[in-house]
Amino acid sequence: MSVVALAAEESDLMPDELVPQTGEDGGGSRSDSIPARATFALGVIYLLLLLLASRHPMPGGAWGTVLQVALFVYFPVAIIYQGVRIPTSVGGEVVAGLIALGAWLALVGIETLGDAALVVPARSVALLAACLFFGMLLSRILRERNILLPALIVAAAVDVISVGWGFTGHAVQNVPDLVAKLSVAVPRVAPPVAPGEAPHFALLATMGVGDFFFLAFFFGAAARFGLPLRRTFWFVYPLVLLAMVLTVTGVLPWGGVPGLPFIALGFLAANFREFSLSPREKRDLAVVGVILTAFVAAMFVLKAYVSG
Repeated sequence: MSVVALAAEESDLMPDELVPQTGEDGGGSRSDSIPARATFALGVIYLLLLLLASRHPMPGGAWGTVLQVALFVYFPVAIIYQGVRIPTSVGGEVVAGLIALGAWLALVGIETLGDAALVVPARSVALLAACLFFGMLLSRILRERNILLPALIVAAAVDVISVGWGFTGHAVQNVPDLVAKLSVAVPRVAPPVAPGEAPHFALLATMGVGDFFFLAFFFGAAARFGLPLRRTFWFVYPLVLLAMVLTVTGVLPWGGVPGLPFIALGFLAANFREFSLSPREKRDLAVVGVILTAFVAAMFVLKAYVSG
C-alpha cells in the first residue's frame, strides 16, 4: 500500500470527519486531541514524501509536473487547515512557534554541512510549523469576523506589489538562496542525475513564508469565528494550486506569482455569505477594492511600458 493510500486509510487526509465542525460543516463531539494527531500524521507523511522526492520517479511531462505540484501543495495547505483546529492558548502558540523557529534556524545552519536531500525537507516542515503557530497567534488580534474582509483585500494587494515591484521581487532576483531558505519546497521528483551521481534534491518552485503565515492567520481566524473550514479549504487549495502551476509552467510573463491574491479569492468566495455588512460597509469595502485593483493594474501597465 502506498504512503498516500495508507494516510487516506488512517486519517482520511481530508480530515473533516475527524474533528468537531462549526457552521455549515456540522456538529458533533470528538476528542480535542484528534486535530493534533491528524496534523502530526499529515506532517510526518509530508516529510516522508519530501525525503523520497529525489529517489522515486513520478510520471514526466506536463501532467506529471501538475501531479507533483498538486501533491506537494496539498499537504502543506492541509496541515495548516488541520493545525488551526488544535485547541491552543497564547502561551502554547508562542512556545510551539519558537520551537519550530529554532528548529528551522538550526537546520539552516547545518544545511551546508549535510545532505540537502535530507535537510531541505526537514527545514520546510519546520518553517511550515512556525508559520502555523505564529499565524494562529496573530489571528487573535481580530475581534470580529468582518475585519477579515479588508484584511484579505489589503494583504492580497500588498503581496502583488511586493512580488512585482517590492522586496519579494528584488529578493528573488538578487538573493535566491535566501528566498529558498524562507520558503516551503515544491520538489522535482527524481530529477535527472549524471552517471555515478547520487540522487539530489531539486526544486520545481517554492512557496513563500508569507503565504503560509497568512494562510494560518486567515484559517485561524475562520476557526475562531465559526466559519466553514471545509468549504474554505476546497476553495483555497485549488486556487493555490493554480498559482503554483502558473509559476512552474512560466505561463505568466513575470517570474514569481503572488500567492495571497489566490488565497484571498478562495477565502472570500467560500465565506462571503458569512459576513454581515451594513450598506455603508459594503460601499466602503467596494471602494477600497476598486482603488486597490486600479492601483495594481496601473502598476502592471507602467511596468510593461518601462520594460517594453
